[in-house]
Amino acid sequence: MTTEKFVRRSQIIAEHLSEIAMHSNQDELDGVQQPLSPHFREVVSAQERLLNAVERLLEKLPSRIVR
Repeated sequence: MTTEKFVRRSQIIAEHLSEIAMHSNQDELDGVQQPLSPHFREVVSAQERLLNAVERLLEKLPSRIVR
């Protein structure tokens, strides 16, 4: 997968998550309390693994400015 395709897919994921968040917010306004979906927990777990992997890659870059 190219970097450009990866970035585009990340944008698509962000768009989908925004849509999910809008529905979640509407459910909260309607008084519907739902437990965190197993599918959403899977997404959050995958995001955490991805973030950790990206941070490990960044640590390997020369002249990396640590935030």
